[in-house]
Amino acid sequence: ATIYCTFTPVDKHTIENVIDNRTERMALNSGDHSSELIELTNANGFKSQILITEQSKVTPVQFLSTNENNWVVSGALYFNNSSNSPDSIRPIINILKRDIIHAMKTIDSNENS
Repeated sequence: ATIYCTFTPVDKHTIENVIDNRTERMALNSGDHSSELIELTNANGFKSQILITEQSKVTPVQFLSTNENNWVVSGALYFNNSSNSPDSIRPIINILKRDIIHAMKTIDSNENS
């Protein structure tokens, strides 16, 4: 498994397009499977969405986070072997879900440092 993460600098003219593009990609990646959506806002001003699609054998965990000012952070957990059964990868998904939630709760742009 690999977690791919993209940090996209944005401004008031580009942020909406970047978020719309990533949201559409997340929906396509989850396919017709039911998903759990976790939304949170952290103390550093980042709003995040974490999409858990346990039946997805390729991209079961995806995330999108923005400080609505100048950054969009997005990513996905990717399994190279799509023949894995959802039951066999569930323990990995649960551990990485916990880690991604922690990352989204603590992400900071350090703009004030």
